[in-house]
Amino acid sequence: MPDPPPSSAPSPRSLFIVGSPRSGSSLVAGLLADPRYHFGNVVAGNRVMTGDARNPKGYFETGLVNRINEAILAPSARRLDGLFKRPFRGQGLIRRLLLPHVTTWGEHLLYRFPAETTFAAPPLEIVAYMQQVVKPPFCLKDPRFCYTLSFWQALAPQAGTLCVFRDPYVTARSMLAWPWALTPKQALQIWTCQYRYALQQADDTEDWLFLHYDQALDGSAWDRLAAFSHAALQTDFPERTLKRSKRLDASPYPPADALYADLCERAGYEAGRTQHE
Repeated sequence: MPDPPPSSAPSPRSLFIVGSPRSGSSLVAGLLADPRYHFGNVVAGNRVMTGDARNPKGYFETGLVNRINEAILAPSARRLDGLFKRPFRGQGLIRRLLLPHVTTWGEHLLYRFPAETTFAAPPLEIVAYMQQVVKPPFCLKDPRFCYTLSFWQALAPQAGTLCVFRDPYVTARSMLAWPWALTPKQALQIWTCQYRYALQQADDTEDWLFLHYDQALDGSAWDRLAAFSHAALQTDFPERTLKRSKRLDASPYPPADALYADLCERAGYEAGRTQHE
């Protein structure tokens, strides 16, 4: 029996997914779960993180990509060597009171890097791991890409970038539901720092697609996403019942408000109401 003719469908393009924690990036990654993609698990022994009670349908991230990004961020993090590496009772409270800018190892995704931060290029041994990961077609997701993306793009210049976001006050409230030692203002600051830095990288390059969480959930951006990714979208993946977060009841934070307006404009998304109705 002759082999079937090759598919005329184009191979999905490699993608980086950028977005703060609890932004909806896992939803978009699930839409993009084309079986031709890998999520960083192309390296032996590197598995995709499974779902849990907080993210029941999965994270679409791998520990190796997270650890690489942690290694890139670590030299620039304002941390005190040797302190707070081992958890102990009251650690979160003490750290928040005495060293509010410090996070435990593995949590640089929660670090509030200033916009002017310059990250050092990763050493060759880290680059070697990165080169293993960026074998096309890939779909790599990690909140830390908000800061580290340029180093990855240098190794995969043909890849597109998806920037996923939602209302910062909704995102901040969702962050506070996690076991992270954060105040409401700190959560909003994290959101602001990450997207401010991401937009700096977007302005330096091209080939970005901006998506609001609601556009990914209701299907209004699926055509744009499919055209951008060349992937076979898994349109049965989104579940509206999993949209559980509410807005944070907090004072207005103008830096976040301004960034959110910019992101909405880039995504062609018109918010249904003002930030603080």
